[in-house]
Amino acid sequence: MTAGVPGAERLPERRTSLSSTIVLRNPYLATAAVLLSVATAACADDPVATPAASTTPASPVTTAGAIASPADGADVQQCARFTGTSTLADGKTLLLAMKNIDNHDPTAYVQLVVNFGDPSTLSSWRGVQFFGSGDDSAGQHYQVTLMSVDLVSAQDAAASGRDADVNALAAKATTLATVSLTRVAGVPADGCA
Repeated sequence: MTAGVPGAERLPERRTSLSSTIVLRNPYLATAAVLLSVATAACADDPVATPAASTTPASPVTTAGAIASPADGADVQQCARFTGTSTLADGKTLLLAMKNIDNHDPTAYVQLVVNFGDPSTLSSWRGVQFFGSGDDSAGQHYQVTLMSVDLVSAQDAAASGRDADVNALAAKATTLATVSLTRVAGVPADGCA
């Protein structure tokens, strides 16, 4: 008999996956040994069992954005401050594109939002947009669109120093939100500086 284990006796050595040399004849102990053997074999490569890694890939970040102010339908003077929120995919930034609906000018006039070069700060963004010169466009209707665009393209356009390059970003950008506004006379005291 094997010392300290009732019902167990030493038999000739046989190698198993557990390198065990004892065969137990007690049915209760034999069942326990089999269960231990199966559990040990399942974890043979990893002595500390760990849960299986998830096979579901992480969802990519979907770019989204909203304009909080000015509200859709608001009156604006020669310039207006815009605020909003966004979630940006890697490599994207934000711009505000303005079009005068009444004069049929096809150009989208683009202003990059404040800190456009650091998209990690744009979950709450702010920016400025301009509406005509002086009070010449008072009474006209405008549409301002929040758009996402490739960060490198925005940086390159801004570095060029040419308005045409910045305005061209609107054709490469994706619309996130739009507000319609009406121009009224006047200029904010700070000139949106």
